[in-house]
Amino acid sequence: MKRLGIILHITPSRNFIVKLEFTPEHDLRGAKVVVEDMTVLGVVKDIIGPVASPLLVVGCSRDIASPENFKGKVAYLIEEEDLPY
Repeated sequence: MKRLGIILHITPSRNFIVKLEFTPEHDLRGAKVVVEDMTVLGVVKDIIGPVASPLLVVGCSRDIASPENFKGKVAYLIEEEDLPY
């Protein structure tokens, strides 16, 4: 897992806004995002904001009933080698 950053906000349309801790080297759209206990938040929909301080827009998974409970948690990028299969 690669640490992405802190979940700052949940939009009215159920998107997580994540403050990236690095400038991405490649497009992250479509990548799965999880929290530390491997709960899937959703997938990256867009990267917004200035290049020096980018934000990720992560579409909320339908399985999450209360997305506001994740505000302030650390989001991680799930990579192929992290998958259990």
